[in-house]
Amino acid sequence: MAGSSMALDKNVKDFLSKIEFEKVIDIGCGSGKYGRMVKELRPDCKLVGIEKDESYIEEFSLNNVYDSIYDFDAHKLIRNADFKTDICIMGDVIEHMPKSQGIDFINYMIYRCKWLIIKYPIRFIQGAVGGHASESHISTWSKHDFEGFDIEEWAEDVPIVLVILKGYL
Repeated sequence: MAGSSMALDKNVKDFLSKIEFEKVIDIGCGSGKYGRMVKELRPDCKLVGIEKDESYIEEFSLNNVYDSIYDFDAHKLIRNADFKTDICIMGDVIEHMPKSQGIDFINYMIYRCKWLIIKYPIRFIQGAVGGHASESHISTWSKHDFEGFDIEEWAEDVPIVLVILKGYL
């Protein structure tokens, strides 16, 4: 499902409205909801999108939303030792990664951003959607998984959770 719940989107927008940023990476951009939100708030922001399902790039005209859009698995970013951004958004994506890969990715990004915004569903069973196997949920997450990080905001609107982590930059 390339779209995501609108629950807690106001929290994300409010947070983005009160901080300064120049560069954002949107992991698993799907329909481009967060990309559009960022561009509405900061039109001059450098916005990079990563969407591993390349059919979504054309279907949702993501080239018109993002300054750069890449069609690969975000986990491949870990090989880029010099990557940095102000904000990393992972909206409804972490549950599609194996838990070990998600933990690795969070640890990688925390060193390379100022803020890491993660939104995910809890207890929401989902298999392939519309022939897209990548849409199946394969890991579960809880507040316990984020205890070692500096949590700026935690919000729940069951079945959706929003966690904003302060990065090291």
